[in-house]
Amino acid sequence: MLLLTRRQTQEQPPQMLLRLVTKRSAADADGGASADTSTVLATLSDPAHPQPGLRGIGKSLIKYERADGVQLSGTLYTPAGYEPTDGPLPTILWAYPREYKSKKSAGQV
Repeated sequence: MLLLTRRQTQEQPPQMLLRLVTKRSAADADGGASADTSTVLATLSDPAHPQPGLRGIGKSLIKYERADGVQLSGTLYTPAGYEPTDGPLPTILWAYPREYKSKKSAGQV
């Protein structure tokens, strides 16, 4: 049987593959039961990554205290290969205004 399948990962964009699926006999299967196997016959699409500059970027959760004592948190994205020993990077911090009933709820992720 021929199947058209799609495969992708967090690092790789979607690929379309043509596969041949065959059923093995019970005598050939390791567990004694029949099992299907598939063989990739052709890769129909192998697109380039749409944003190669975003590959390998770092992501970490940071927590900090604002001047008025409100605890805030956010996500810090760093360039691929960045090491803290490389020194500080230019940074833009944007905290969008929102009203909260308590200081504690303002800092929730």
